[in-house]
Amino acid sequence: DGTAVDGTLAKKLKLLKPTRVALDGGVLRVAAACFEGLPAEKRLKLVTAVLKADAANFDQIEALTPDEDQGS
Repeated sequence: DGTAVDGTLAKKLKLLKPTRVALDGGVLRVAAACFEGLPAEKRLKLVTAVLKADAANFDQIEALTPDEDQGS
């Protein structure tokens, strides 16, 4: 199901008020209500804007709504 994210990364992502943040291999999954109604491209831009240079540390970033996260 993925590893919980803590430290600096968690502090940065806290701005998005995520319902869940998990790291699974090189994939960072962020579920947050603020992604509701946004296309995937804009969700990704939000996450990368918050993470700044840290975004490059991941092979893939998935930005999900809480409902989508429940289904995954």
